[in-house]
Amino acid sequence: MWVKRLQHRRVLFVFHLAFVFIALGAALTHYFGREGYIHLREGEENNVVIDNRGFLVERLPFDVTLVEFKVENYEETNAVKDYISHIRIEGEDIDISMNNIYWSKGYRFLQNSYDEDLRGSTLGVIYDPWGLVVTYLGYILMMISGVVWVISRDSFFRQVIDSKNISKRYAMPICVVVGLFVVYWIVKYVIGWSEGSLPPVLMSPLLFIHIVIIMSAYGLLAVFFIFGVIGLIKIDKQKEMMRYGKALLYPAVILLAIGIFVGAIWASISWGSYWNWDPKEVWALITLLVYLYPIHYKIDEAKRFHAFAIIAFLTVLITYFGVNYLLGGLHSYA
Repeated sequence: MWVKRLQHRRVLFVFHLAFVFIALGAALTHYFGREGYIHLREGEENNVVIDNRGFLVERLPFDVTLVEFKVENYEETNAVKDYISHIRIEGEDIDISMNNIYWSKGYRFLQNSYDEDLRGSTLGVIYDPWGLVVTYLGYILMMISGVVWVISRDSFFRQVIDSKNISKRYAMPICVVVGLFVVYWIVKYVIGWSEGSLPPVLMSPLLFIHIVIIMSAYGLLAVFFIFGVIGLIKIDKQKEMMRYGKALLYPAVILLAIGIFVGAIWASISWGSYWNWDPKEVWALITLLVYLYPIHYKIDEAKRFHAFAIIAFLTVLITYFGVNYLLGGLHSYA
C-alpha cells in the first residue's frame, strides 16, 4: 500500500486498509476468541461449554435452559424448514434457529445439532467480542470504498462509460447476460422455496444479497470472456474490446469480493465461522485472485489481455460446474 503510494488515493487506500482490518479481526478471533458447544435437554439447566473432543472450555456466567426443541416442516411435506430451540436465559425466553442467532454478554448462540429423540439440542457457543467488531468494520469499509472506487470520476470504469467513443450497442447485451445470471438464481430459489425443497440454512435474507452480487460478478466476467473471444477473432476490434474489457473488470472484481465477504457473514451466522475451506469457497477465492492479476500487474498488449480473459474464465466454470457436480461440500446445494 505504501510502495504504491495509495495514501494519496484515499478511496483505494481505504479499500486496501479494509483487508488489514479483516486480517486483524481474524487474528483477534483466533488468539482471543473462544468456541465450543453446550448440550441441553428439555427442562434441564446447563452452563458447561465443551469442545469437539468433549473437554471443558468454560462455564457460562449464567444458566441456559432448553424449554422445547422443535423441528418445523414445510406445509404438507416432510421436508425440514427449520430447527428451533426454545431456551430460557435469566428469565428471558429466546428462540434460536438456523440463521437466527442470539447474543448475550458477548456470547453468541447458534443452532448446531439435536438429539435423535427430539428432546435435546446442541448449541454452538462463541465468545468473540473484539474480533467480530474489527472484522465487520473491515467488511463495511471494503464494501463502501469498493463501490465508491468504481463509480468515482477518475476510475477507469467511469472514464470508459463517460467516453464519447463508447459504443452503445454493447450496453444491452451486457445487461441481458448479467440479468440472466441473476434472474436464473432468484427463480431457482423461489421455486425451491415454494416447493419446500430448500434446506434451513438457505432461509436467510443474506442469501438473496449473496447470490445477486456473486451472480452479477459472474455475469460481468462472462461478458469479459466474450469480449476476449471477439478481440482474438477480430483483429480490428482488439483495442476496442480491450478497453471495454478493462472497464468491466473493475466492477466485476469489486462485486466478486463483496459477494464473497457477504457469504462469509452468512456463514458466520449459520455455521459459526466465516470460512470453512469448502471447495466452493476456495475456488471463489482462486477466481478472485486470478482476476486481481491484471488490475495489479498491467497487461497492455491486446492479444495477451484477451487470452487472459479467455483462460481466466475457466476458474469461473470450475467454481460453478466443477465444484457443484464433482467436489460437493457445504455448497453442494448451489
